[in-house]
Amino acid sequence: MTRLEAGVLEIKREPVDLADVVASAVRRAQRSLGSRDIRIALDPGLPLLQLDFVLIEQAVFNLLDNTAKYSPEQSLILVRGPRYDAAAVLQIVDEETGIPTDDLEWIFEKFHRVTNGNLAQRGTRLGLAVCRGFVEALGGMITASNRTDRSGVILTICFR
Repeated sequence: MTRLEAGVLEIKREPVDLADVVASAVRRAQRSLGSRDIRIALDPGLPLLQLDFVLIEQAVFNLLDNTAKYSPEQSLILVRGPRYDAAAVLQIVDEETGIPTDDLEWIFEKFHRVTNGNLAQRGTRLGLAVCRGFVEALGGMITASNRTDRSGVILTICFR
């Protein structure tokens, strides 16, 4: 976090396939994901992106780890990558209770914690801030929204 804030994070760009990023992050997150049903639905036509594999993989891992903390055991976590004309998008969709509307814009801030019902969890409260820092350092943006079809959260990474 210190290197991010100081602007001295070393970025090693190379062509990166989001399928490789997701596979690696899911493998690393297996312990925290537990009995949750992980489904991966990446569009086969996604382009290679000029990213730092280590940084983007860590961001996806942090999102999966955070999602596991707040979603019920045996629930579905969907990692999807729909194809859009001018953007590469990666979304993690879960079945948790959702994030209070007032907290949506703040969850990527350092030390912010949502404390609504089962959302109070232990941790450094830096994981999502690190995700945002890595994604933004790579030229992307990251957002959170509540699902409209049912209870749950959608975490979206977008590169244009």
